[in-house]
Amino acid sequence: MNKILLLLTILLSTTFVFAKDKSGTKTIKAKYEDATVYTGYTLYVFKDVASGEKVEIQQVSGETKVKAPKNLLEDPKEIEGLPGANPKMVGKTFTIKYLKNDRIVISK
Repeated sequence: MNKILLLLTILLSTTFVFAKDKSGTKTIKAKYEDATVYTGYTLYVFKDVASGEKVEIQQVSGETKVKAPKNLLEDPKEIEGLPGANPKMVGKTFTIKYLKNDRIVISK
């Protein structure tokens, strides 16, 4: 029950309202701040460079709606437990594209 409430809280607290261009996409520049790996999904946290707002992107395990660089997370071979944000990538600026088919592409 707690996991369901946590998931609902995350989903409801993260609302993205962006103006889209004619192609149906929206692109922002954002600094990488953090990541947390949970059972079943990974939560990436960025900060929009233009507005300063927090941007959270949830990547569900097994789904391909979010395409993110693999090096955003720590190498699990080098740590104990679940990986978090790769310290070498934190603070770097990324381009986040919101595509019209609900796909998100994160690129350097």
